[in-house]
Amino acid sequence: MYGPQCQNKCQCQNGGACDPITGKCSCRAGYNGDNCGQKCKHSTYGINCTQKCDCDWNNAVGCDHITGKCLCEKGWHGIRCDSRCERGQWGPECENSCDCKNNSSCDIISGLCICERGWTGKNCDEKCPQGYFGYNCSEPCPSCVNSNGTCHHVTGRCHCNPGFTGLSCSETCPNGHYGPKCASICKCKNYGECNPATGECQCPPGWKGEDCSIPCPNGTFGLLCKQNCSCLNGGICRRSDGVCRCPPGWMGARCTEVCPEGYYGDHCMQQCQCKENYVCSPLSGCVCKYGYGGENCEQRLMGQSVQKMEDDSSTSAGVVGGVILAIILLVVIVLLIIYYRRRLKRLKDELAYVTYAADPNPSPDRRHFDNPVYAYQGVPAGACSTSLNNTGTKHIYNDLKMKNNVEKAKLGDEDSETYVEKGACGGYGEEVGLKSKIDLEFSRNIYHSIEDLKPNLSKKEPFYDEVKDKNCDVKASSADVDVYDHLQYNRPTNDIKPQYHRMEDTLKKGQKTTTKDL
Repeated sequence: MYGPQCQNKCQCQNGGACDPITGKCSCRAGYNGDNCGQKCKHSTYGINCTQKCDCDWNNAVGCDHITGKCLCEKGWHGIRCDSRCERGQWGPECENSCDCKNNSSCDIISGLCICERGWTGKNCDEKCPQGYFGYNCSEPCPSCVNSNGTCHHVTGRCHCNPGFTGLSCSETCPNGHYGPKCASICKCKNYGECNPATGECQCPPGWKGEDCSIPCPNGTFGLLCKQNCSCLNGGICRRSDGVCRCPPGWMGARCTEVCPEGYYGDHCMQQCQCKENYVCSPLSGCVCKYGYGGENCEQRLMGQSVQKMEDDSSTSAGVVGGVILAIILLVVIVLLIIYYRRRLKRLKDELAYVTYAADPNPSPDRRHFDNPVYAYQGVPAGACSTSLNNTGTKHIYNDLKMKNNVEKAKLGDEDSETYVEKGACGGYGEEVGLKSKIDLEFSRNIYHSIEDLKPNLSKKEPFYDEVKDKNCDVKASSADVDVYDHLQYNRPTNDIKPQYHRMEDTLKKGQKTTTKDL
């Protein structure tokens, strides 16, 4: 074959080689002509019939058109058909022997060796020098393309590289053969091409393996199965070129298109011809409409089957709705937990912020505590107050306004003096006399009601109550009497202790209770 894409067939005969581009024939030795169909003429041989046969034509009938070997008449022997003696003998009666190698003969008169084709030397034991062949090594080797540049010393045939053949090694081995002289048989299957030099199989698209016997796995195609298929909806791609083979009901390059209305089946090539109560399914053709059944789809399904389908759909919807609702509820719970954790952390941070201020008037005795609710008007040491009016009373404040520790530290104490100085009679380390009898007159109810305090609460001002001082009828001159009333720590008895006084349940005659006294 020759020409573009090897579309033209060569016309060469008798083993002639065809030029792959022009198609011109290169004839083997012994043939000539445009298509190598003619043998060399009488007494000529070799490539292009350019060599002359070296024969004794008196005793020869011709020569071989390929090798130039002389064809002797009967009774004549030798390379040139010039001797009556058998090969290896010479002399008038063939009584002498000659030592000529490689089937060579000797001159019948002189006994000198006449060498066979391709050999030279005194005893014809040497090959023709490189580049020459034939009788007397007189023929030059042809132009060998895919070879080492040498030819056979006898035939003149080129020594082709593995995978090539022909007179000038310009032809590759025929299909199914490879190696030196194209003597080995290829083992490729599924139309795999055999490398003419090594015999390695080159698999066609869709096949792989040493002998091209393994098809491409599903989802792959092409040379060596290296490309991935792109078919959808159950389509299977062709191993060779990746073309999608769609299942019934689908069409398109990637099986993404449903059969058009009225068509179904493989490649959507079949046409539906549905009757009443039928619809055309792209998969299987005519099927009953929804809600119809029977052999001819004439029976309307009103019972359990339709109801079951509806129940299944409603159940599915309920399950989906429940799952969505559960997910939303879970998200809300998680967000609430995160919110309250952050809020709790913020409150802890605020409560942990505490400021401490030192007491500007520390008490001499750290073990002593004065309750300001029971504090009295301060008097000089050794004296007690006898006034029960509002002058000289101790005001106990209940400030409802919120102040933080920093503001309280700035304001300092409410009184510049301690409660001991302005409170009840007595002091630290001082002893005064105690009156034998103390008459305390208190109102029946010394506390205001909540209703009385409402006007002050509405004004957002501090409100207070007054606690009357106890009466002292005698001058406290004794240093043995404490300034404060105190309790005895002895075990209780039935006797009335002198420091405790009974309060009268009724008011004295003529005494009135007023809000001012409270």
